Amino acid sequence: MVALYKMFELKSQRFLLWFWTLNVTAIVMGCSLLCVSLLPWLKDPLGTVYSAWQLPLYSGWFHQMAFLNYGMLCLLCALCTFLFAFPERQSYQKWYYCALNRKTTCFISLIPIVFFLFQYLCADASMLAIMARHERQMLLIQMYFGYKGDTQIIVLNPFTLNISTLWTKLQLLLNCISYAPLLLCVFTWPLSAYHHPALLAPSIGSASKRKLVLSWSIIALVILFGRSPLGMMCEYAAKEELAPGNYNLALLLLNSARFFNPDLEQAAYYHIEQGQAQYFLSPTQLTTDSRIYLAATYRTQGDYLDSYQQLLAVWHTHSTVPWVVDEMDKTLERLIEVRRPLRGSIADRMSADDSALPWLHIFLKIDPSNFYALYTTGRVQYDLHNYPTCIVYMSALLSLNPNDTIRSSIYTYMALSETGLGNDGNARLLLFQAISLDPGYHNNTAREELSGLH
Repeated sequence: MVALYKMFELKSQRFLLWFWTLNVTAIVMGCSLLCVSLLPWLKDPLGTVYSAWQLPLYSGWFHQMAFLNYGMLCLLCALCTFLFAFPERQSYQKWYYCALNRKTTCFISLIPIVFFLFQYLCADASMLAIMARHERQMLLIQMYFGYKGDTQIIVLNPFTLNISTLWTKLQLLLNCISYAPLLLCVFTWPLSAYHHPALLAPSIGSASKRKLVLSWSIIALVILFGRSPLGMMCEYAAKEELAPGNYNLALLLLNSARFFNPDLEQAAYYHIEQGQAQYFLSPTQLTTDSRIYLAATYRTQGDYLDSYQQLLAVWHTHSTVPWVVDEMDKTLERLIEVRRPLRGSIADRMSADDSALPWLHIFLKIDPSNFYALYTTGRVQYDLHNYPTCIVYMSALLSLNPNDTIRSSIYTYMALSETGLGNDGNARLLLFQAISLDPGYHNNTAREELSGLH
């Protein structure tokens, strides 16, 4: 009995010693990474929310490897922190010569955030172009709510939103980023200052070993992350050469930019810059990119009809290319907005709505899933007292699963259309749905209409 008690006491002391020497920072950061990987990282302006497991990982290489995502990156970083959370043993000291102290553990925990910022600011042009397109549609739709919608972190103009500069990319990303990366930063900051009294920094080894490890680490980082920044620098240099008219050099730099970052092919601004050089080198031989450049130039000058004609010639042969459709959307949005539908007095609105409606129909033929085109068409049909048609367009938009802010407005105008048709019971149910989707009490239209139905 005494022997068992002593053995239990010895094991208890060993367990307490082992627990005391645990790297608490590494354990907490590993758990934080696992939790954050399940939370939203990116929110689409039109409603879709992406967790870490839904965001593909892209550093400029292996774009088609969809199984690499931020959830897996968080999991790998968490495993690394857990690996170094346990006390070192004498026999493993050589293997642990680069074992982590608290600051290095926190740095590993921030790797997913650093990679996230790098990808969307430097490497992945296609995803950011989608976010910019949806942000523009959301901003245009909010203009017609009749009340103040959700506030942005950074206020952007839908007609001047251009992701060709790093600053605009950062502004757009700040508006679209969700709370998971911010939570990870909040977890990391206080733990970076924590130091366990029993945790000692391991020996790093000789100076030659340190230099060798550092050299190979730098080479690996340059290979992994250097490609996309090189492409960005070439594209910026080409933009500088376009201004004084050095078009041959600009084309050479743009081709180099595409070599380093093939994803630039999905960005409209890259084709506009390439088209500018091609147009001035061969103004009589219009290519796809030179027509895109002319369309963008006409749009900047306010000549929206000529911009539309140039884009129409491109769209007939590239109707499924996302950046071509996006450029067509920009021009059609200006053609519609210049007619000022849904604004002014009743007589002015009827005239403006009638002139905008043909362009809205063209818009829906070119881009049937465009949220702005569907919403505006439905609102114009309501203005023209075509209530069944308004319900059809609003229902089509509802099937695309927009965010709660847009859905609240959709249900409101479906309810108003039902009221116009004399279906007060259906209208009341739709208004209740509209109010339930508006926890911020922005939708005064639905609340005022519901109070009038009681």
